[in-house]
Amino acid sequence: KERTKLIVVIGPSESGKTTLETTLYQLFQSGQLGNFYFAGSKTLQGYEDRAFFTRINSGRSKPDTPRTSTGIQEQFLHLKIYNVEDGNYCNFLFADIAGEDYSNCIANSDEMKKQFPYFKNADFFVSLIDGKQVTDKAKRYSIPENLKQMFRTIVDAGLCKDGSVLQIVTSKYDIVDNDAENTREVMEYLARNETNLYKYFKNYFSLVEFVNIAAMPEVEGKYKCGFGIDKLLKTWCKTNKFPHKIKSSIGVNLTAEFNKLSYKILEN
Repeated sequence: KERTKLIVVIGPSESGKTTLETTLYQLFQSGQLGNFYFAGSKTLQGYEDRAFFTRINSGRSKPDTPRTSTGIQEQFLHLKIYNVEDGNYCNFLFADIAGEDYSNCIANSDEMKKQFPYFKNADFFVSLIDGKQVTDKAKRYSIPENLKQMFRTIVDAGLCKDGSVLQIVTSKYDIVDNDAENTREVMEYLARNETNLYKYFKNYFSLVEFVNIAAMPEVEGKYKCGFGIDKLLKTWCKTNKFPHKIKSSIGVNLTAEFNKLSYKILEN
């Protein structure tokens, strides 16, 4: 009945998906966030359940959020906001998905289509890169290929509509920026990664945006809670559409999975 945008937040286990969603909710409890005000939620209990362990009264010495339960495919968090600048309200539905659930579908477009049919209605795909893994030399170089494979599966399954936006988000950026010995190397890696991924995804999405966030910083003093989330919010609230015709990743009608794989290798 109202203007609503579906946001699919995707990322490996413990990359910060629930932390991002929970922090956004809690930032509004402190008042206005940029040009935006909290205007309600149909899932207050869901937010409160996830936010409890980030608070002092939980008794924990370090803020945390619970891991999303696996096997629950259609679970959403709702947030409604008011934009002071244009006087409009906007509803967001965040798909809350465990990393294991969609990772099991990678490279299997039929299974992806079966498990996540609502992806075809997504206005925004927010793909989290775990900043902690970026600082690990042994893990960082597999990140872009895993990301490409995941979204190729989504596109091949026909679950990416015209005009959808891809936001590639490096989470835990306070940890990335605090790695004094390797800061230059890590920053150069991120720059190369951004260039590489933009060239790869620009034909599949109407907008490809890169954002660094520190939702709940572990490193004290350098970044405030919620760093970078306002940039994501501004893009989500844009009233204009992002017109774009998706380029099919498979140019001919191939049915066998082996042939599809061969075509992708040749295309790359």
